[in-house]
Amino acid sequence: VLLIPSIWKIYQVNAEFPPAEKVYVVFGETYPMEEDFLVQVQSAELLDLQQLEERYGEYMSWAEGHDYKGIIVKIKIKNIGKETKKFEMYKFYIETDSYYDNGMDRDMYLLENPDGFVMNIKGGEEKEVSLAYSMWDNHFSKKNWENINQVEFYLVNERYPKKVYWKTR
Repeated sequence: VLLIPSIWKIYQVNAEFPPAEKVYVVFGETYPMEEDFLVQVQSAELLDLQQLEERYGEYMSWAEGHDYKGIIVKIKIKNIGKETKKFEMYKFYIETDSYYDNGMDRDMYLLENPDGFVMNIKGGEEKEVSLAYSMWDNHFSKKNWENINQVEFYLVNERYPKKVYWKTR
């Protein structure tokens, strides 16, 4: 009996707020994000543990004994407005069709971009940034992990009312 009001409330919320519209951005194309910004994925590089160790050195020593990979997504951000505005990088996530909401690897990101997670971008200015994500084998099904090079990754930022997926290849 106590469950009925809860179920009714869930139904009301779902009726009032439908699922987010999915928007897929073709690799290399720009798409608006927030006010006055355009974002474009330029490249994505999947790295195995050995490549991560070569690139990030001692930072990766904690991953020994684990099956671990990383993906570096290079993006270009353009401020199409006239004023300098802040752009927050930590809002980006990496996803696949079966792997959701993986936020950036803070240390890898800062090794790639020592200026930090918040950038001031002048009106008309473009900046290139490397977004860094780490992944463990237990985040994926065995089949997807073994074929990770064929998995489609998406850079995701906006969640509602539109969920925007920038294709990484």
